[in-house]
Amino acid sequence: MSRGTRLEPSPILLYRQVPSIHYINDQVTSGAFVPGPDHHSLLSTRHQDVGADVAYEQYKALGHDTVGTWAVSVYEVENNEACTGIAAFLDEFIDDAPEGHVSIDFTASPGRSATKRVAKHLARRANDRNRRHP
Repeated sequence: MSRGTRLEPSPILLYRQVPSIHYINDQVTSGAFVPGPDHHSLLSTRHQDVGADVAYEQYKALGHDTVGTWAVSVYEVENNEACTGIAAFLDEFIDDAPEGHVSIDFTASPGRSATKRVAKHLARRANDRNRRHP
């Protein structure tokens, strides 16, 4: 489980950088919202206070591939139909995380299929909101 302060369900936006491999036909795929195998069931995002443009520029400056910034709300993270217990934690400055870093913690997911269903839910919400930057 993530260390940090749990964010209560709210309309606060969490910015996710989307690699080109997860952007097909002008849509973010669910793969953009599945934690990587070496990320301990944590998905990295940035708090809306950082700004979609700053989150994008800082990510690019680290040499990472991104086609842009999309957003989901904390409420959408916790209110999904796939499983309960998925939560967002503000964990900035833990293990050198940047300011406004928020981890979406998938450890409550009972398995890969549930994780994929949550990721599809988040991708739909992000696509509905459209790209936030650039």
